[in-house]
Amino acid sequence: MELTGSRALLRHFSAEYGAPDASRPVRVAISIRDRLPNGAVVDLRGGHKTVTWSVSLGEAGTDPLHATVTLRGRPRWFGVSLVRGFIVEPLISLACAIGGRVLLPAAAIAENGGVLLVIGRSRSGKSSVSVRALALGRKVLGDDQVLFDPRGMVSPFPRRIRVYDDLLQTSPMAVRALPTGVRIGLELRRAVRVATRGFVAPSLALSPTAFGGSRELAEMPVHRIVVVRRSPTARRVTGERLSPDEVRAEAIEILREQRRSLNCLRRDDWLTLLASVAERESAMLDMALRAAPAYGITLPEAWGATSAVEALAQALDIT
Repeated sequence: MELTGSRALLRHFSAEYGAPDASRPVRVAISIRDRLPNGAVVDLRGGHKTVTWSVSLGEAGTDPLHATVTLRGRPRWFGVSLVRGFIVEPLISLACAIGGRVLLPAAAIAENGGVLLVIGRSRSGKSSVSVRALALGRKVLGDDQVLFDPRGMVSPFPRRIRVYDDLLQTSPMAVRALPTGVRIGLELRRAVRVATRGFVAPSLALSPTAFGGSRELAEMPVHRIVVVRRSPTARRVTGERLSPDEVRAEAIEILREQRRSLNCLRRDDWLTLLASVAERESAMLDMALRAAPAYGITLPEAWGATSAVEALAQALDIT
């Protein structure tokens, strides 16, 4: 990714993904600024709570893909985080698919010479069990997204781990491994969330090294696949064996959810690109997901984070 914007913005993204590597080709070029250039057409608008954004996209067939994003509202970090999740990373995922890999919504935790691949939607517990694994001394290639290729090989996606103050309850052992200043930061975030009755619930972005992990990780083969679901009708934890087709359907649906902003586009060139990428991802997953056994774990939706993460960690043998 090539990014243009303010110095503060560049520092943020450098901390998020690491320093840019000039030896690698640019596949996505993004400019984040206060206003669009004269004559630019707004292709997407979005917003949440106190921030809004507008996006103008270049031609879908170009390499790199181009996007100009305006961001308004406060706090600024909140808007940048949302733009990263709704716009930047979905564009990166398109470029990854064009390049032959799927940016998969999953955690990847080392086990038995390979990785345990935990696929699940946002807030399914992937990050919480990942930091538990880090605190136990296990390697983690990613807590929320990883790169998956048709051979069934998993590569790390270089992004910081995002945790919330519920980590104090869901993973106390991992919290004890953190530096004192970071633990205080979690406590302050809990105080803000309680004081605002949940309207402001800031996350904390941390390097895996904060939990004892390493940024220097190589690709590994998938050893086991687990799909995590939350169900409103479930009363206990249940497990089942899943076919590769069932896992592929789940992964494709989650990918579609993560691109919901892009799926609102009304431009033929981008709709064609999105359809082409979906076909590529389906074909790659069809090959890759046959490389390891797959299981489904269903947790009651009514359970709070502490109970759900504890049950998930037990089911995955991360204790």
